[in-house]
Order: sequence, then structure tokens, then C-alpha cells
Amino acid sequence: MEVSLQSKPLGMNLWIFQKKQDIKPSIHEVIFVDRFDKGVVKFQKTDNRKVWTETIYDEENPDILIDTMNVKLNDIFDKIEAFL
Repeated sequence: MEVSLQSKPLGMNLWIFQKKQDIKPSIHEVIFVDRFDKGVVKFQKTDNRKVWTETIYDEENPDILIDTMNVKLNDIFDKIEAFL
């Protein structure tokens, strides 16, 4: 699934994914990467379909748990820098 997220506020982006649940009910995590502020926001669906948790990862909280994988914040941005 590809959704254009540019120039939309973060809350609107999550709302887009929540609405897509009717089409893709298997989405359980949504990850937004901010390459300018070097931060990551993870939204994760709870057992209640309409409730999502939000976790912010930055330099103070650099260990990201995505599904069952531990990822370092710097690893993400090293890969982004390699593509620019």
C-alpha cells in the first residue's frame, strides 16, 4: 500500500492509515521517520482496534522495537544518509 504523506500533519497521516484498516486490517504498526529532526514515531495498534499507542524515539530513546526487531536509531539514519 502506498499513501502520499508529504505535507500532511502527523495526526492526519495516522488517520489515513487508520481508515485504511478497512482495506488492510493486518497493519499493526506504522512508523514515521523524520530525517530532518532525526526522530522516529511509532504508532502501534492495541487489542482495541480503535486505540493506538504512540512511542517517540530520539537521541534520548535510541533503541527502537519494530515488531520483534531491535533497531538502533542511528542505523536508520545511516541508511537514509547513504541514499541521499
